Amino acid sequence: MAKNPKNNTQTSAETERARRELEELKKKLRAETEADMIVLRALLDAEKQARGIEQAAEDYSVGVEWRLTESERAIDAQERAAVRAAEKGDAAEAAKAADEKIAAIRKDAEAKRAVISERFEQRRAEYADKVFSLVIGAADE
Repeated sequence: MAKNPKNNTQTSAETERARRELEELKKKLRAETEADMIVLRALLDAEKQARGIEQAAEDYSVGVEWRLTESERAIDAQERAAVRAAEKGDAAEAAKAADEKIAAIRKDAEAKRAVISERFEQRRAEYADKVFSLVIGAADE
């Protein structure tokens, strides 16, 4: 059996074609792998960013709750201060009104006492005579 030179060149051509196809497949596989790696990196970067955003949102949420609590406390303190100020104002007004009423009552009482005192002074002699008569038994009540 002699080797056919045509067969040998055919085998050589087939081998060369197979080698080229293999090289093309390797290039294609490398390109696909590189594309897959780019997509994978992008996905990992996106996941990392998402975690960062999630953490920032959680931190913001905690901050918001704290700010709300502090705002509520500040508002409560302001309201309490306003109520205390109103109470002090009301107490001052009530004390002033009471002092005015007391002064009016005292003035009225002083006026009545002056009238009674004046009547007594006008009738002092008459009262003295009447009491003297009662003491000595000269007159009945």
